Amino acid sequence: MTTPPAGYAVGFTTQAARDLKRLDPPVRRRVLAALDLLVGDVPRGDVRALSGRPGQFRLRVADWRVLYRLEANTGSFPSFACCPGAARIATS
Repeated sequence: MTTPPAGYAVGFTTQAARDLKRLDPPVRRRVLAALDLLVGDVPRGDVRALSGRPGQFRLRVADWRVLYRLEANTGSFPSFACCPGAARIATS
């Protein structure tokens, strides 16, 4: 499963919240809108599983990537990074 089922909630790790705050306001709004679509009634988004990292995914939003994992037991998927391109995917 690459997109969370409807009813999941978005959470942010400390790092992801910091990353989000540092984005320009228009980019931040676009990222948040993409996350809303991801957890909507019909999940949508450009999502891919990260190879070599079970349960971790990336959501592409223009030139930015939101890294996240699904937590089925809590009904949430915390984002743990917002980064340009694949810059931090290799090091996260």
